[in-house]
Amino acid sequence: MKLVPFIEGHVEVAEPTPVGPVPTGFRLIVDILGGTFTGAQLEGTILRSGADWALITADGMSRLDLRFTLLTKEGVPIYVQLNGLLEVNAAVQSRAGSPTEYGQTYFMSQVRFECAAGSPYAWLNGRLAVGEGRLGPVAYRNASAAWLEFRWFLLEN
Repeated sequence: MKLVPFIEGHVEVAEPTPVGPVPTGFRLIVDILGGTFTGAQLEGTILRSGADWALITADGMSRLDLRFTLLTKEGVPIYVQLNGLLEVNAAVQSRAGSPTEYGQTYFMSQVRFECAAGSPYAWLNGRLAVGEGRLGPVAYRNASAAWLEFRWFLLEN
């Protein structure tokens, strides 16, 4: 298995909407406000069309469940479904005016793609990616960030 660098991105997010305590933890919904992504094979914008339905569990992990749309510079939409884990550790809790760095906390994801069969990016329908992320500085009253950044790697034979 090889990890092939794929894309890097910057995502602006809204202040979380707390659903509150649920049987499996504490649910937050974080709307995506937009963003950008770049890579050797594609680049474009992240549409204001998705969210993270995060579940914070008793063990201090945030279980990420994001769905959103990439729009390539050619105008091709690519649906993204991302599942991941973000450890809410001391680096996350104490970042105040500065962002976290890659590797400062466990912020990992598994990413799947869907696009139209006739699209120049239809090959993504048969690929998985993994990624890491980092959080921007505290921006909202509940210690949430206003942005996050990611690096995704395609899994190849």
